[in-house]
Amino acid sequence: MVIDIQKAAIRRLLDTQSTDLYNKLVNKFFTNTNLLLFRKIQKFYEQNMRIPTSQEFYETLRSEPTRDYLETQILSDISKAPDLNSDFIANQLQDWFIRE
Repeated sequence: MVIDIQKAAIRRLLDTQSTDLYNKLVNKFFTNTNLLLFRKIQKFYEQNMRIPTSQEFYETLRSEPTRDYLETQILSDISKAPDLNSDFIANQLQDWFIRE
């Protein structure tokens, strides 16, 4: 099974609302629509001092294509990665960034 680690990180962040994971992630770890979503999570965090739930985050998105992406690519079962812990996900993103 191939897991998109960027999508898995966003999914885990929304599922757990973990500030520990949030603090390990930076914009440079994400690309394209995943970067857009992460920046929106950052904005929500700055305004509310907490990570949004999946539902709250979905409701804040105004763009229909972005909502569709969140629903089909992030919140779907393929991005859940239940066997991976948050530290592993953050480390894999960091490794990916260094290689790129």
